[in-house]
Amino acid sequence: MADQPENEQAPIKEESGSKVADVLGTVAKARWIWWLVGIMGFPLLAVLASFVTIVVIVAATGGVDGSGVACASPLSTSSTPTTTTTNLKGQLVQASVYGGPSDPSSGYTGAYGSLVGNAAFAELSTHPENPTPAGWDFSALGGLPAHARLRVTNPATHVTLVMEKLDVGRGGASHPKIDLWYEAAAVLGFHGIGKVVIAPAQPGDVPSLKPLSSVKADGSPAPDLSLDCSVNGQATGPVQDMIVKETLKYALPDHHTPPYFVMDGDYSKAVEEALKRGEWVGGGIHPGIDCGGFVTRVMRDSGVDPNYNAYQGIVTAQQKYMDDHSELYKRLGSYTSDSELKAKAHPGDIAINSVHTYIYVKDQPGFHGDSASASFSTTGFSWRTPMASDAYLYSNSTIPFVWYRYIGQPGGKP
Repeated sequence: MADQPENEQAPIKEESGSKVADVLGTVAKARWIWWLVGIMGFPLLAVLASFVTIVVIVAATGGVDGSGVACASPLSTSSTPTTTTTNLKGQLVQASVYGGPSDPSSGYTGAYGSLVGNAAFAELSTHPENPTPAGWDFSALGGLPAHARLRVTNPATHVTLVMEKLDVGRGGASHPKIDLWYEAAAVLGFHGIGKVVIAPAQPGDVPSLKPLSSVKADGSPAPDLSLDCSVNGQATGPVQDMIVKETLKYALPDHHTPPYFVMDGDYSKAVEEALKRGEWVGGGIHPGIDCGGFVTRVMRDSGVDPNYNAYQGIVTAQQKYMDDHSELYKRLGSYTSDSELKAKAHPGDIAINSVHTYIYVKDQPGFHGDSASASFSTTGFSWRTPMASDAYLYSNSTIPFVWYRYIGQPGGKP
């Protein structure tokens, strides 16, 4: 092999030569015994002596090939270990997330097929120090073939997906084993870098963004993952978890008296990137400081609905979008009391009317409000960057909010 210097084979040749010399000496002795026994008239013992000669030759040289020439044991000619996937059952490995609306550099076509809308993973190289893709071995999980299928479980949420190897990647210190395509990672409730449990897919498993709700990757029972699952003890589901986490990422954890223009760093960067892509962010002279702009960024950047606010407009356009896509958004109607709101609203629900919109998060550790919102101001006194706030029933004390819940799959899919 190119990466194995030829001079490493020299000791093997010398060792083989010494073995042959030893064998010839042994054979000479064996033939002397055979001649002596033959002279003495013991033919049966002669046959046994000849058999000993053959055994000695084979044992000393490691075998005989088809030409009758002594050959070395196969183990002495290969230094490459054989790895199978049988040891993957229940294996905890480091994982990371790649792709997504905020990561356009990752591309959307994998090494073995399209990644968009698929439960895809990338196996990474165990030699990322090599300078070019030709030097990467893509063997972090054992050298799985293209389209290999795994059951991947997030041990924190107990969500399991059947995933397919559609891509490969360089790996590295922060990406040491497996990359999860962002749409699949979102369903798993997996964010950033952490650990997942992997196991071989079972017969009949089909890669899908729909979780296996009956079993975990190790085959043990798992809870039914519907809107009755929980995040921080609150009723929600994997998709709603995505909305809440993106909301908390972009909104300041405390409420501030308006006007207030200091943005969270992640949200400021998200607004800048959206503007480069020509997307609507609202806010007028203060881009992104806008209730509808904030909700739009959360829904798009979380990967839940990359097409949210496809009409690129203010709250009335956003409500029309949700009404026009009833396969993705369930219209819940309006609540008539605070107690009804607290009892029925789920984290991740969207409140909207003709002048304002916000996202409900319920009780989240370190976040000092049950909702998050921003405000555009026509007077100059009400500007608010995205921040913690409290849920309320009306805008301007008279206009009721209509509530919506996302019911589709990640990626804006029914």
